[in-house]
Amino acid sequence: MRARVLLLGSGRLWPEDLVGAYRVLAEVSPRVYGPKLVDTLLTLCYQSRDPKVKVELAAEAYRAARRMEAVEPGRAERLRRASDAYQTSLFALGRRAEGRAVCEELAEAGRSERLATVLAEEGRFGEAAQLNEVAARKRSPDRSFWDLVPWAANLEGAGQHDAASGVFRELLAETRREAVEEGTGLPVLVWELVHFARMRETVGDGASAAAARREALEVLEGLATTGEPRKSSSLLEWWKTLFVLSGRAAEPAAGPESPMPPSGAGSASARSSATATTTTCSRSGWCPASTRA
Repeated sequence: MRARVLLLGSGRLWPEDLVGAYRVLAEVSPRVYGPKLVDTLLTLCYQSRDPKVKVELAAEAYRAARRMEAVEPGRAERLRRASDAYQTSLFALGRRAEGRAVCEELAEAGRSERLATVLAEEGRFGEAAQLNEVAARKRSPDRSFWDLVPWAANLEGAGQHDAASGVFRELLAETRREAVEEGTGLPVLVWELVHFARMRETVGDGASAAAARREALEVLEGLATTGEPRKSSSLLEWWKTLFVLSGRAAEPAAGPESPMPPSGAGSASARSSATATTTTCSRSGWCPASTRA
């Protein structure tokens, strides 16, 4: 009764007030208040700056979302959001095994990208590449840079260099198309060509590497002469990802207790820096569970 009166009051209620009421009412009216409890717990989780508080709130939201009936509208999306928040907060506290278990559950539900990142961090590139392929094929033909780069990177890490180059050629073809049809992405095309040249040099394919570098120089010449037809924005993350990936071979061997930067970019749970021999950087396309210096 006190919880209902609180919700019926005319004053403004903060999430901290609401969550207490929803905890009580979700026990007696789960279909009505269960979704509200999940949403409010996640709001508090996102707002908190205390890692221990975040993991407690995310864990409660995760449990509350799992208790929702399978036929409940919005259950799948709430469970996804709660799972994402929970695994992120677990990795932030170094509870890697628990975080991986949540990622495995997400993969079983059809969201395998996060588990692929975790496996790549541990040097399990072949398994990660298989998950990347499943995710990329699901989105075909609308595969993006953020689908194809981790897939190619993990194939390369697994020693499947020709397959990796095949995936990266697909990315190059799409970037060329955008450059011609939309007049955007020319800097990204240069970076991708340079990266592809490195990939082919690694396996002794000097002819393909030289051709890629020549094309990159032609694009640079055009940029220097006429500029980019249409300005692209927020390209730094593309460059950072390829830059970090180019130095991955210099990283020490990875494992569950000593994860490595997977193939690029940023995380809320870890921030790192670049050096001449070991390149680590924050990546924003697909979030690594952790990185090590």
